[in-house]
Amino acid sequence: MREVYKAASIAEHKRSLGFSDRVDNLALLEKISTSSTLFGPMASMISKDKYLLSSFEPNGILFMGYNSVSGNFTGNDYLLPISDFSTVTFKKSKLIAGRLLFNAEKMSITDTHGTTSDYIYSFYYAGTDWIKGAKDKVHEIAASYPKLAQKNTSSSGNNTNSIQDLRELKALLDDGVLTQEEFDAKKKQILNL
Repeated sequence: MREVYKAASIAEHKRSLGFSDRVDNLALLEKISTSSTLFGPMASMISKDKYLLSSFEPNGILFMGYNSVSGNFTGNDYLLPISDFSTVTFKKSKLIAGRLLFNAEKMSITDTHGTTSDYIYSFYYAGTDWIKGAKDKVHEIAASYPKLAQKNTSSSGNNTNSIQDLRELKALLDDGVLTQEEFDAKKKQILNL
């Protein structure tokens, strides 16, 4: 059996990258969204690999590229931190990217800028019990990501919202809807002053 499909080889590869050797949090992915831009620096790292083994870690998604012919890892590994994406969704469908698939679903990752990358998430491959066994855990971890991201929201995200709020507030002042005193009070509240 090829290296990428053996639980022991995957655990060893993850350890070499500084991650736990868990294999109950893995997803076998095939990239289907080639037209969309992939998350900045991640693009150059994983765009070389159509096939990815991903590990749903507490701090983000670890993508590990592999060659589908040799079954070996390519070394194109990248951690997508939870602060860099907003959602991970799964859609059950038998028809994905024009292909009839019975043991897969569509997985979509949307970054913090609204760009979405789509994958075929295969949860069955002959001789790889860990794939099917990991499906529930992958869904559970992915469902927890928005909550984690909210806890770890950087101040830059808050600044973007504050700036937009101030612009809207200023427009209300300019239109005469708010008085200068109301504007100043609300501005202090938005800026936490």
